[in-house]
Amino acid sequence: MIETTLACVAVLAAPQEFGTLRLESALVATIPEGIELEMEKAWGDQGQTYTTKQEVRWSPDGWQVAYAGFQDEKNVAVVGEEVLGNYDYMNPPLFGGSGADVLFRVGNRVSKSKERWWILINGKEFGGEDWIGDPAFSPAGDCFVYWTKPGAKITSGGAYNRVDQVFVLATRKGKSWKRKKGAKWDDGGTIEPPAFHRGGEVVTTFVLDKDKWKLMVIDREKRGKEQTFGNFMSPMISVAMNARGNAWAATNYGFGPQGWTPEAGEARWSLICGERELGRAYDAAGLAVYSPKDDTLAYRVRHEGKMGIVVGDDEDHEPQYDYVYAPVWSPDAKRIAYAVNEGVGDTTNQGMYAYWDEKIGEGEVWVVQHGTKGKREVEEGARYAKVRHVTFGPKSRRLAYAAKTQDGWTMVVDEEAGEAYDAVGEPRFSKDGKHVAHGARRGRELHWIVR
Repeated sequence: MIETTLACVAVLAAPQEFGTLRLESALVATIPEGIELEMEKAWGDQGQTYTTKQEVRWSPDGWQVAYAGFQDEKNVAVVGEEVLGNYDYMNPPLFGGSGADVLFRVGNRVSKSKERWWILINGKEFGGEDWIGDPAFSPAGDCFVYWTKPGAKITSGGAYNRVDQVFVLATRKGKSWKRKKGAKWDDGGTIEPPAFHRGGEVVTTFVLDKDKWKLMVIDREKRGKEQTFGNFMSPMISVAMNARGNAWAATNYGFGPQGWTPEAGEARWSLICGERELGRAYDAAGLAVYSPKDDTLAYRVRHEGKMGIVVGDDEDHEPQYDYVYAPVWSPDAKRIAYAVNEGVGDTTNQGMYAYWDEKIGEGEVWVVQHGTKGKREVEEGARYAKVRHVTFGPKSRRLAYAAKTQDGWTMVVDEEAGEAYDAVGEPRFSKDGKHVAHGARRGRELHWIVR
């Protein structure tokens, strides 16, 4: 086991250097008294209850921590040890490229049929709307995006009324933010948050236009013009884009690019890449990820009840796992890694897009990795209850991921587990690949750990 040290020092004893990876272990913050990460809520008319849990999130550089907590049956936004406000509804926080900016999606019920929603950015309410969807923050932290529903109301049945949706792109202007609203669409792709590509210059999401779902691509260098592509039958879609931003691949539930044909048979999960449909040799295909070097795709497939990952044109691959999670490319594109699951049960009806990865929680999980060309020589890691945040180091040789054991969550680096904590964040490699850092919660203490 690799040893780590908890530096029990004063909160933020060192000066904050936002954007620069923190390379010293430290106590970042302590959860204030009266604020909890779990709350029991009532539902139904039979006295039923359920427990809501919130996750702590650390900034990519390790200088800041934030979370949505509970206080007096209200949701409260906390950054460091500062409580920013309480609301009826609240999403976990998002950080931009560093710990300098943090946002929450927040909302209040203002009447029996009306809500009011905001983006809480750096402690200030921004862009009040009748409804706001899950936001996404650009990697550089200079832009965030989200869907809105102007005129949204809650019907007598408890659901929202059907109204047009508008996409919003917010960009930094000095110390403030400026909104750019798009066109009105019949519906928007709100099952998954919008995605950033090409370093944050391109945004993708989905829109419903005249009963057809379309991929919407927004190029910030082209003044945020909204362009649509393709026809899809369902909003249950994940999209990938190549490094140059001129090619895309999308998961589709329905028929191929040419629509229904006698050869197409019943609707199925498929992978649409421009005018091509990939993965026809399998029962289902989806969740594509482009190579960082070229237009080679790695994507998930299912055949005869088993799942696997296809790389490039290798349609002779034989799926062998009960479930596979999203593939991750090494920076040099020579290796690929992904978590696999055995014992999860029948996943035939589970989608082939990213949403399902957080829903699969049973069975044994471990990480496999192998080369991307030639015969696969698979390396298998130890088995755990859960695995998250599979990450290659910058030199492409090291691999880290969070894993859940009987003692708690640990960070596994090159298949060596570290100490166990109540929770851990994503692994962050130093530029030279010699250090791995991550957030860790032990009780009410929120640490930054460097190995």
